[in-house]
Amino acid sequence: MSLSVNIRYGFLKAQSKAHPRPIKAKCEFDVGITAIVGPSGSGKSTFAHLLAGLLTPTAGTITYNDKAYFDHAKKINRPPQTRAIGYVFQDNALFPHLTVRENILFSDPAQTINVFLPIIKAFEIDHLLDRFPQTISGGEAKRTAIVRALAAEPEILILDEALTGLDKAKKNVLIDYLKLLKQHFDGPILMMTHQIEDVFKLADMVSIIDQDGIKPPQPIDHIIHDKDFKNHFQLNDNINFLHGKISEKSDDGICHISIAGHSFKSYQKNAEKGQTVRLYIEPKDISIALSPPTDTSILNIVAAKVQSISQNESGIAYVTLSFEADNEDTIPLTLNAAITRQSLTHLNLQKGQDVFALIKALSVLG
Repeated sequence: MSLSVNIRYGFLKAQSKAHPRPIKAKCEFDVGITAIVGPSGSGKSTFAHLLAGLLTPTAGTITYNDKAYFDHAKKINRPPQTRAIGYVFQDNALFPHLTVRENILFSDPAQTINVFLPIIKAFEIDHLLDRFPQTISGGEAKRTAIVRALAAEPEILILDEALTGLDKAKKNVLIDYLKLLKQHFDGPILMMTHQIEDVFKLADMVSIIDQDGIKPPQPIDHIIHDKDFKNHFQLNDNINFLHGKISEKSDDGICHISIAGHSFKSYQKNAEKGQTVRLYIEPKDISIALSPPTDTSILNIVAAKVQSISQNESGIAYVTLSFEADNEDTIPLTLNAAITRQSLTHLNLQKGQDVFALIKALSVLG
């Protein structure tokens, strides 16, 4: 289930509004979500259009499981409707004169909606079927666009900035749906994005697009140490990227996640007990207290020790906290907290000091 891309585009024409940024790519995309990251104007959408057949490469090949979608030398250029690629546009591109039902069935009007009820119900749009796009919310429209793409039974799914433009609540809901989709879609999913949160929450692999072209995908665990990746997202070495296993889950979605012998609570709607999860905690979402607070909504209050303190010119102090391992065979866990210099002075934090880390369950992202 591999999408093989070896193309050049636009190098024989002067770059202009009519001729978008030149693209060069030599990559393999496998099952799972690959994030294509780069700044606005870097060519993410152009690359997506080339894959889908909306633009034609200057040279090269695009194949899926040895089936040619494009081969310049052999003069093969399959039209978009024959490439079995589902495409979700940033603006959804729903037909305003068609109902949600009719939009979903657009690729095969002779089909009955009952065939797609499982995915329709999974994305919770079954109550919207007879409404028009202009009468539903942005999040509902986005879910409709994804279901429409899936109704065409694609081999590949492209999400072109599909999470852009949603408020945080709607975006988090959609991310939960996409996590569920990832478990059941058996082809490559390419997600064009410039949002670090989307990458950490969803991506298995990451490709960086820059002036030299699209770099081959790397596992998310490796790419976080890549200089270009850090520079693009303005990350430093203080990011908290962890792996854990769900030991308990309550009916309200709160999971107990075991990490290096410690248990952290996180809200994971579609996760299951025993599942291995990847977590990201922003340093600014970790607070520090000298004693455990009471009467608080914060679910994670964990004893820690100050391992090191560093400060930057902008007045931010990064405090590395270590959490004692429960046995000699466990590697001690460390997390980086970002606090203001004023907070650092107020608490009079010192290396080796015993403190408590305070982390909201909603801040333990996974």
